[in-house]
Amino acid sequence: MLAEGYAFTCIELFVWTFIVIFMKGTSFIHKIMNLMEKRSMYNNSIVESKERLIGLDIVRVISCFMILTFHTFHSLSLSYGFLDKYVEQGAIFVSVFFILSGFSLYYANYKKNLSQIKEVKLFYKKRFIGILPAYFIAWIGFYIPSNIYNISLHDIIRLFPIDFLGLRCELQFLPGMNYFWYISCLIIGYLVYPLINEIIKQIKIKEIVALIVFIYGIICYSKYCEDYFGIGSVIYYTPFYRILEMFIGAFSCQIMFKIKDSHSKPKLMNKIRLIILITSIVGFVYFYKFFLAYGDKWLWYDIFIIPCTIGILANIDCIKISSNCLRNVICFFSGISYEIYLFQTWAIKFLPKIDLYCQILNPKMRRAIALLSIIILSWLINRLIRLLNKLMKRCWLWGAKVASVALHR
Repeated sequence: MLAEGYAFTCIELFVWTFIVIFMKGTSFIHKIMNLMEKRSMYNNSIVESKERLIGLDIVRVISCFMILTFHTFHSLSLSYGFLDKYVEQGAIFVSVFFILSGFSLYYANYKKNLSQIKEVKLFYKKRFIGILPAYFIAWIGFYIPSNIYNISLHDIIRLFPIDFLGLRCELQFLPGMNYFWYISCLIIGYLVYPLINEIIKQIKIKEIVALIVFIYGIICYSKYCEDYFGIGSVIYYTPFYRILEMFIGAFSCQIMFKIKDSHSKPKLMNKIRLIILITSIVGFVYFYKFFLAYGDKWLWYDIFIIPCTIGILANIDCIKISSNCLRNVICFFSGISYEIYLFQTWAIKFLPKIDLYCQILNPKMRRAIALLSIIILSWLINRLIRLLNKLMKRCWLWGAKVASVALHR
């Protein structure tokens, strides 16, 4: 594990250095400001210039709230009534989240040539703006005031470069393993993604299926070994396996494109794909419910959940919603899902203190306060980042105008 952590850290530091060297200068700053202005109100993984797949938003919202309720159920002892038995094992949706991330990345970039340095730089800039500002706010607001690991302020400052670059999950031997471990997985996945994007576009569907089976086998067998030797949930936090799940998502998206482009009878194919979609959804729900009795035996979940997730995502474009009101609600929660992932940690840390101070004993009231506070906070942070992006762009343009006038004088 230590060698793997060092390997991933070296790769990530190398790519960060590459970004700094090849993207320096005022033109880089100006492009950053333009990208900040263009940042959508929705999640960074939502496709901008293509047809919006509302099915992706639905899956993202469901995954987000299952993980949110899982954490609040275990950390805050919140009850969700008859849903408790489902919420109790909601952590399995973390795998769905990473598979979905890979799918969204490929859907957004499959027409781009990420073998060109210009496109790669643009890709990294968008990813940087999409995840790091909210992460920095969450890190500062969570660790410094709460001091959850009881380490000194000097040590927090010493560890800041590690947290800043998203290296914490790879360096698990350092003190203060943080709540934002998945940021490390996302960053490493983003860094290696351009290579994967170009490889996927050049291979046939049979080879894609073979790769999915191979990766699926690696994940399942690794979890079998983890379970057999009783070493705990090591894989759960390991970037390598989360990146493999992202690859499965990207492969699923390419399968969707290949199926859509390779048949001359679209009506018949759409019916078949709809049947596969419904079967995959039913299978997901059935196996998720059936294996609740196995508790923390994550292997049994992945054996059935991953194939069902692939079946859902490969046919996700079959999902249509005609109600604009419902679409807006889904898109709103999808748009702040990343912030919900981040800022639920605030609620887990600070809401018990609010309960104690206000003497809130009603379970329904505690649940309502917890969920509403997380949603409102996530929305406010989302709006704050958008506002700061606009202000920074205006300040940059104003400074450039002043400098230009001064030079002409």
